[in-house]
Amino acid sequence: GGLYTEVTAATGTGIIMDAKSLGNNAAVTFFDSSGLLLRATATANSNPNLTGFRINSVATPVNLPTGASLKMTLVAKTGLISGSFIVSDTTPGVKPLTVLYSGMVIPDAGTLSPTDGVGVGSFVIKGAAATDASKSGRVTIVTLP
Repeated sequence: GGLYTEVTAATGTGIIMDAKSLGNNAAVTFFDSSGLLLRATATANSNPNLTGFRINSVATPVNLPTGASLKMTLVAKTGLISGSFIVSDTTPGVKPLTVLYSGMVIPDAGTLSPTDGVGVGSFVIKGAAATDASKSGRVTIVTLP
């Protein structure tokens, strides 16, 4: 943990997590303890992981792929993160599932800067059938070099 410090133009780039100001500046990864994210029967386009997207200075993700099921809200003032993604399934009769996630930006203890950080949070995916177990997992948002 640690104390979240809002990034301003006076203290850094003015972008949450002190992300660089040009081009794709962040990546997001969702995973569980097995390293997997989705149900075995999920469709390929259900993967919400993004190796590059852009966070702008008002902490609103932009440049998400067209048609992406991932939605994200970042609050620069508090460092809170929330959003959702949709998991579609190949099993006939199984409806797409909206998965909610939430988290917060925590300081990167590996640097001396009080304004850089990493977004960390969690989510729960329900099983495809009522008898299937739910899976919990982690979401991580990092800045790109």
